[in-house]
Amino acid sequence: MGILPNEISSELFVALNGIDAGTVKGRYDNYDIKIMFDETIDSVTPNDVLDMRIPTRAGSIMVGTVADYAFESAISNISRENTNITVRVESDIEQ
Repeated sequence: MGILPNEISSELFVALNGIDAGTVKGRYDNYDIKIMFDETIDSVTPNDVLDMRIPTRAGSIMVGTVADYAFESAISNISRENTNITVRVESDIEQ
């Protein structure tokens, strides 16, 4: 399809987290403006993400046509090195 991973990830980020659209200056405070969907991220399932249609330079596509997901067990490792907390996260990303 000729679609780059960053095209999908940036569109999904905006769809799930919203986008900052500016700031309105009030009399005493400033108010940030964020544009986002009505649904909150807590109510979005992995299947909802796969069913999303996002615009790309190749046209509008359904995420599920180019992506998949799986829940797998993982080992988490949190330790201290030189008194600093170290969190190690590993991933196996296929392109």
